[in-house]
Amino acid sequence: MSEEKVFYIHGRGGRPEDAGRFASAFPGMSVTGIRYRENGPREAAEDIAAALQDVPEGSAVLVAESIGAYFAMLSGAGKKLCSAFFVSPVVDMEAVILAMLRRAGVSERELMEKGELFPEEGETLSWGYLSYVREHPISWGVPTEIICGSEDDLVPLETLLACAENHNACRTVLEGAGHWFHTKDELEFISGRIKAARQNNGYTPAGDRE
Repeated sequence: MSEEKVFYIHGRGGRPEDAGRFASAFPGMSVTGIRYRENGPREAAEDIAAALQDVPEGSAVLVAESIGAYFAMLSGAGKKLCSAFFVSPVVDMEAVILAMLRRAGVSERELMEKGELFPEEGETLSWGYLSYVREHPISWGVPTEIICGSEDDLVPLETLLACAENHNACRTVLEGAGHWFHTKDELEFISGRIKAARQNNGYTPAGDRE
């Protein structure tokens, strides 16, 4: 059997070097951060797939945060993994983009006609990005633990819980936590959940954990 390897995919604004934040969850193992282009979903997915190209099927563990989890699912990396841990994952990218349109007061038709829009606040809106997301639905069958905060202001908790149900994933909710897990206590919480799941040698969905 191939030696198990651990990979990390950061969220927006993060770095591959942030993989070190999760080292304590995998004693005696190294956690390798994957570098990807952030200018579009196609490029990000291609870079992640390339980074895992030589990994034997079913031999790797993945930790992914926020939009990094979406890019991982989009990349087709699932066949390389034996398990995954998603922290505040973006699981419905279309819904996130449509929410951004609503906040900017922009219609889909206007975005389609102009191609790109640049709101005074928030990120650039791209019709090409939205179209790509719609044309490439996610399929995911990896044993996965979703770790999220009850006060996530980017991905609604009900969306994450529905994703866990649809993909038969475990889900752990940290009360009071937001989208970005960054404090010492929050990172220790993640580490503890990952260790517990790995020691149990499996994932048995059991409702919400706190």
